[in-house]
Amino acid sequence: MKTYIKTALLCSLLPFHMWAQEGVTNAFEDLQRTGVVAEESSVMRDFASPSEVATLLKSLPASGYFCFAEDRMHDIRVYDSIPRRWLQKDPSLRNVVSDNASPGEFFTWQIGVYAPSENIDDVIVLFDDFVNEKGQRIKKENITCFNQEGVGADGKKFSKKLQVAKGTVKPLWCGVQLPTNASGVYTGKAIVRNAAGKESPVMIQLKVSGEALPNNGTNEGWRKSRLSWLNSTIGRANTPTAPYTNLSVEKTKINYLGGYLELGSSGLPKAIVTKYDRSNQLNDNSINNVLAQQMNFVIETNNGVQQLKGSAPRFIRKEGGMVVWESKASNKDFAVTYTGKMEFDGFVNYQIEVEAKQNVEVKDIRLEVPYTDYASQFIMGMGLQGGTRKGKTLDWKWNTEKHQDKIWMGNVNAGLNFVFKGDNYNRPLVNIYYSKGKLNLPSSWGNENKGGVKVTDTADNVLLTAYCGARTMTKGQREKFNFEMLITPVKPLDMAT
Repeated sequence: MKTYIKTALLCSLLPFHMWAQEGVTNAFEDLQRTGVVAEESSVMRDFASPSEVATLLKSLPASGYFCFAEDRMHDIRVYDSIPRRWLQKDPSLRNVVSDNASPGEFFTWQIGVYAPSENIDDVIVLFDDFVNEKGQRIKKENITCFNQEGVGADGKKFSKKLQVAKGTVKPLWCGVQLPTNASGVYTGKAIVRNAAGKESPVMIQLKVSGEALPNNGTNEGWRKSRLSWLNSTIGRANTPTAPYTNLSVEKTKINYLGGYLELGSSGLPKAIVTKYDRSNQLNDNSINNVLAQQMNFVIETNNGVQQLKGSAPRFIRKEGGMVVWESKASNKDFAVTYTGKMEFDGFVNYQIEVEAKQNVEVKDIRLEVPYTDYASQFIMGMGLQGGTRKGKTLDWKWNTEKHQDKIWMGNVNAGLNFVFKGDNYNRPLVNIYYSKGKLNLPSSWGNENKGGVKVTDTADNVLLTAYCGARTMTKGQREKFNFEMLITPVKPLDMAT
């Protein structure tokens, strides 16, 4: 069965109303009409026959692999077959992209790397400057291959070497930022190189003319200039957006727009207060305590609850949009590192790493969150339909067949939403697609489905407990008990709308 490339930017690259173009499929309109994407008639799905491929292999380059240049209008969608259109070209033109472009455009193209007889390891793509007939240059720093370099989801730059499996085609998407005053015919070269240093060149010829395009051409989806957004850092600055205000720190208290979070000695919150009235408007006279007592992270063995000694939380980063702190605690059996991060909208992320100093039998490791009665009037998640908490019980166990890893409990103007995660967390797909991208069971909280979450009433509070159950930890073993916590409400209600 053929393997199809999943186009990550489908939603942004193909706008709902695309200008009619020969050979271009508008996936949204196809789905609206028929419920399927009609691309079977694409020339990129007219594959070369075995005899045609055999003829091609007689002209195998010295590099031991082929590089086929392809324009942006013909997406390489299949890995295990060669489009016939590549073989129908004159051999001298198979590695040439020749196209029209506009000044200011972020121009994109593809390179299809075909490995006919063996794996190709450590593939990299190098670029020369693009030069026009006037000698004007586009520096190679303005040219990129998205597969091998860019800006990751964490906002940090990355680079990597690529692999092409035997018998497959790997599409490499490339792009160049054209100056707004560019004109003439620019010629450049991309060089594909493998681990052995064997190279295969691809020539690019761009005839640049006309008016400069606004927004680098991203207004028109067919240009695929929006691929440049993959490397965007917009929104990465740690500055609040309206109506949020800068975070401020007073000793162990972190103030944000909706109230404050105060850290206890372990680095976990000992107080969370919101300042919203019952209409979800900010009011300094409204003091809503979410926690009845300090949150606790408990390690219990057959010898009882472990007593750990450590240092007070230390702030390691203070910015208007984000504050980060760390604390550590240990005893003869365990070392625990707490790393917390709070953002300007009340989002809090905790990473708690537990390391065993020796082989030890663990009875349970758990997070205890004592809510006030006021901040536990309503509950939703982990199988519970949203509504009042009174009369409802929660005794939930991990089961990745169900999309359940979140629990919210609170009142209209004070609450917490939790997401429990492990070090192997990947955001799952949703609704009918969940079966194609399920939650990963965290080895920490999940513990082979022994873990879960309980909500119980006590004499003093309403206690939410996330636990992992019994386990054996060997010397040097580390487990990460990570969780996200969002303080609600997220922002004041806009009464004007």
